Amino acid sequence: MGFAFPIGSTTGEQTTTINHNFTMAFPVGISVKGSGRMFFDLELVPVVQDSPRNVSFTAHPGLLWGIGHGFPPAADWHSL
Repeated sequence: MGFAFPIGSTTGEQTTTINHNFTMAFPVGISVKGSGRMFFDLELVPVVQDSPRNVSFTAHPGLLWGIGHGFPPAADWHSL
């Protein structure tokens, strides 16, 4: 689990920065090892926007393949 602050975004010709619209996201991810080098990955991201007050939720599912040599798709570098 972590947190993220989008610093800026652009939609068409409008640019919005963190000063214009404070937003905070809380990504949480899980990976499940499948057969061979395949992993199922799911990231869930609730997002809270300050003004106008808005709460949204995004799910990012996906399939990943390990690159081999003992490295999983998302390595815990402290255990290598």
